[in-house]
Amino acid sequence: MHMKKLFCLAAVLCMAACAPKGPVQLIFETDMGNDVDDVVALAMIHTYVQQGDVDLLMVGVNKDRPTAPDYIQVFNDFYGRGDVPIGMVHDGAKELEEDFCWKTLRMTNEDGSPVYRVAPRTYQDAVSLYRKVLSKARNHSVVIASVGFSTNIARLLESGPDGNSSLSGMDLVKKKVARLVVMAGSFPESKRTEYNVVKDVPAAQKVFSDWPTDIWVSPWELGAVVKFPATSVENDFAWAGGHHPLVDGYVSYLPMPYDREMWDPTAVLCAVEGPSAFTVNGPYTIKIDDKGHMFHEDNPKGGRYILSVDDAQAKAVLERIVSLATKDSRKK
Repeated sequence: MHMKKLFCLAAVLCMAACAPKGPVQLIFETDMGNDVDDVVALAMIHTYVQQGDVDLLMVGVNKDRPTAPDYIQVFNDFYGRGDVPIGMVHDGAKELEEDFCWKTLRMTNEDGSPVYRVAPRTYQDAVSLYRKVLSKARNHSVVIASVGFSTNIARLLESGPDGNSSLSGMDLVKKKVARLVVMAGSFPESKRTEYNVVKDVPAAQKVFSDWPTDIWVSPWELGAVVKFPATSVENDFAWAGGHHPLVDGYVSYLPMPYDREMWDPTAVLCAVEGPSAFTVNGPYTIKIDDKGHMFHEDNPKGGRYILSVDDAQAKAVLERIVSLATKDSRKK
């Protein structure tokens, strides 16, 4: 067996053997509103929570638009988990103001009443919330699935001691986080810059250079071949008995019907269930130039891994994503 594959196999086996018992202690970091795959990822998480596989500790929002956390709050309310804390970026990337979140939250019924009622809320600062949540977590127990810009998690690394913890951000992550799974980048290297990276290149550079735990990367090429079917959006949410925020988000995003690439759900699948559904490549060192191109080099101590899929794996991954996202996982 090739030496690189041996390193990959050893990393996967170690990941399984060292995984904390009980539900995955998950933080979901998202740029909700820029694409609907974030919504599918969040629906999957609610199913994991309902099944007892995940404790959702918080949702971090790295898109600096107020309708992004509002939509997430409505989504969590729909599933009966409106108490999940949401942390909001400040002075971050302000992408797509009138996005599907904005449109969905303005939908009305035939009588003109709003489909979704959004109470005025003030959301916590994301980095402060990270520090609060991590300070209370078991050591080496937290898994972060980051499917948007790296702004919040880079700032977490740079944060100093506060009322939640006397540790620096770097030391807090090192003590509390088990692994980071990100949807980011594009390979083969230097051929394409990827959206999540280029919208905050310095933050992505910081994370890939300095993050003290392993990073598992679900790149653009993986999600591009895993497409959520429009027929599922149209037929598999009848259990809602009316409006469902995922379906309404899809309708608001693009004219139906369309199949959509599942970049973000693949990262969530790996974060919760591990990388066994994928081919694991690495370990690498990953560097990012100032334009957002990503470059990887073999390094047995690099701690960065890139996921890929063949045709059979892509089919199985899609089936798993659809199965999870379409379940009635409202809190009983």
